[in-house]
Amino acid sequence: MMCALPLLDGRVDLWYALPETITDIAILDRYRALLTPEETAESQRFAFERDRHRFLVRRALVRAVLSAYTGNDPGAWVFRRNEYGKPEVAEPVGMTLRFNLSHTAGLVVCAVTSGRDVGVDVEALERQPADLERQPADLERQPADLDVARRYFAPAEIATLERLPEQRRQEVFFQFWTLKEAYIKARGMGLSIPLDDFALTLSEDRPPAISFAAGCDGDPDEWQFAQIRLQGRYQVAIAIRLPGPSRLTVRLRQTTPLVSEGEWLPLP
Repeated sequence: MMCALPLLDGRVDLWYALPETITDIAILDRYRALLTPEETAESQRFAFERDRHRFLVRRALVRAVLSAYTGNDPGAWVFRRNEYGKPEVAEPVGMTLRFNLSHTAGLVVCAVTSGRDVGVDVEALERQPADLERQPADLERQPADLDVARRYFAPAEIATLERLPEQRRQEVFFQFWTLKEAYIKARGMGLSIPLDDFALTLSEDRPPAISFAAGCDGDPDEWQFAQIRLQGRYQVAIAIRLPGPSRLTVRLRQTTPLVSEGEWLPLP
């Protein structure tokens, strides 16, 4: 893998991998060798092999990606979680790199930036039967309907969905959902931030914008967002704490961690 890639302030590099295409036993053994004992134990707690496999690729992805910008050995990274569960680099100390991970059936993504709070979320637009097997608390995989929106979304977002024809509602639901998830992940506080405390506005000719309910902690001018339709069937959203006049730029790269990389693609 190429080492010491440049990472500019205000740019997010989005790396993605397709777990189902990574089946070579030798490659998977390399990935397993990178896991800490704690990660190995976490992997073994998944009930389904597909989830263990996705976890393995996800952990290899973040190590390979971070090493691409630093030249560090992929096995040297040590991670910790904050009090809300967000992963961050513990060692090597002094890293300015920030990252965030997301996954869904068939896809894992890693967003990387320099010195900025960043969050990423992905959702498969065309659900497969396997995607519907979920834990009761897994909100990300609830059916995309107005009942869910009315429980969790801000009034302006609910009104937007109610005005849409039914055939467009699921697509826009997932745009809102991934943007909201990306924002709370960038904040590093998860669902301790009520999803109806803030609202996203969608526009055909401008990036999404955020607003906050009265009395809520947040400055709309501090945040920028991007949306990506990946591989035709995945909705991806990125949130970054980046006050103007700097403008967010995003580029994409497919990878098989520690094996091969595609070309950089700018966000259209």
